[in-house]
Amino acid sequence: MFLKKRVCVTGLGVVEEKVKVTGGLLSARAIKESLSPQTRGQIRQVEVLEETSSTNDYLLQLPFSQSHGRLVLAERQSAGKGRRGRAWQSPEGNIFLSLGWRFDTGAARLEALSAVAGICTCRALARIGLVGHGIKWPNDIQVNGEKLAGILVETRSRQTEAMAVIGIGINVDIGPQAAGDIDQPWTDLAHLEGMKTSDQNVIVAAVTEELVEAFQSGSHGLADILAEHWADWDLLFGKAIHVEHQGTIHEGEAHGITPSGALRVRLSPGPGTADEIRTFISAEVSVRRA
Repeated sequence: MFLKKRVCVTGLGVVEEKVKVTGGLLSARAIKESLSPQTRGQIRQVEVLEETSSTNDYLLQLPFSQSHGRLVLAERQSAGKGRRGRAWQSPEGNIFLSLGWRFDTGAARLEALSAVAGICTCRALARIGLVGHGIKWPNDIQVNGEKLAGILVETRSRQTEAMAVIGIGINVDIGPQAAGDIDQPWTDLAHLEGMKTSDQNVIVAAVTEELVEAFQSGSHGLADILAEHWADWDLLFGKAIHVEHQGTIHEGEAHGITPSGALRVRLSPGPGTADEIRTFISAEVSVRRA
């Protein structure tokens, strides 16, 4: 355990100092210094909070002008959020980050953003040596069927632009006390082999670099990223799955995603019916392996 200090780094330099994290010091200064020069120029501010309700909520309450290019992390979240209103367990010693990014389009054009963020997170984890991981559509990063990280993208629109807040939680070292509160198979970096570093600042910087690089092409480039890279990380393709949609269970085989990030499912044919490809958007369904 480390003594707690405050840290906030802006484009003008270090303004204040902040905190500790189990297993290594989470430092805004160290994160900023770990970024490539190109990414550092795009990140206007890095903040490390000792505790907040959720890093996404922290950014969403700010004006557009203050959210863009702002990276926020917290040691602890008192009300961490997952998809479809589920709670995200947020014990100290893990990574909880949110990045605000303004796009010159309406929020409806950002449907692919969650899947792109998943690709970016996978690429960043591969950079630090992790292997065998991938994305269980729509937003779970898994290793051997166990959840390692999750993504929650929330957006706000204003006229012809949208502010996206990309929230990413990565299990670094869950610990036995917090493990009992998690209601699904999970893993963390502390229990996986092959990592080149356990420095959370380096991991955060790698994720941030991948996100910023992906966002440079704007909203029109998101579909291109999916087309080029989704198959590299898709854990469901060709697998038998159950899709729960509006109280009905659909059985079929995962068949990739659409350019907007919707899941394509080859439904199992019934008596006298032919195969059918149907698409499902993440806000409407729950998916599990058959």
